[in-house]
Amino acid sequence: GVFVCPQDGDETFNRAKLLNVGYVEALKEDDYDCFVFSD
Repeated sequence: GVFVCPQDGDETFNRAKLLNVGYVEALKEDDYDCFVFSD
């Protein structure tokens, strides 16, 4: 699957937080065993 996790709101941009959230949300959808992060 492909997951896009844009940041919303006025907080300072936090790439690490977005990657962590994307990882956790992806695991809720399926039991993936490989992740590729890109920006």
